[in-house]
Amino acid sequence: MPVLQEETKGATKATPAPQEPLRELLAGQLLSLRHRDAYGVLGVAVGATDIVIEKAYAALAREYHPDRFRRASRETRQLADEIFGIIYQAYRMIATDELRFQYQQRFSTSELRDASVAGGNTLVAERLRRQASALIEENNWSEAEHFLSRAVDLCQDAGDLRAIYGWVKYNSDPQDDGAVQSAIHELRQAIELEPNHYQSLPLFGEDLC
Repeated sequence: MPVLQEETKGATKATPAPQEPLRELLAGQLLSLRHRDAYGVLGVAVGATDIVIEKAYAALAREYHPDRFRRASRETRQLADEIFGIIYQAYRMIATDELRFQYQQRFSTSELRDASVAGGNTLVAERLRRQASALIEENNWSEAEHFLSRAVDLCQDAGDLRAIYGWVKYNSDPQDDGAVQSAIHELRQAIELEPNHYQSLPLFGEDLC
């Protein structure tokens, strides 16, 4: 992904060639999943039924199954494998009523209520991110920016979404100073949200930290 640079007096620093977009998207998604509970990973509410959870898991399993990434780079395959593992583990934790009861014993009522709301927002934001990802693969940056803007509104504390959103904002019009500065702002927000996770930095480069 391009390294965004703020303009200096009299010149703008050059940007290196973009990295593999798919790898960058998977890196951001993995970072986000590591901070979610089982409901958040699958994007379902706490009160979801077996059928709803099964459908959510099936959709995510298809999207991130290792077979889909056979021809990708080694780094991309590793990211996809780890994401698939997190999804599978989350499903094993809450697949049935009995498992959900055991899982929910670890949380207070208020935590479960908050998780239910967050799960609903996460589900919608995840759908928007997928739509944006498909558009990014087509280099349709402006449409992808629209979907990611809505996703960020729903999950404002998701550093991975903000990082991808900033990247897309930049690519929508890299010659526009306003777009560049807005992209830099989103990246800095992402880094502030995930200060201890260097995985978010390769999305844009370390010079903006």
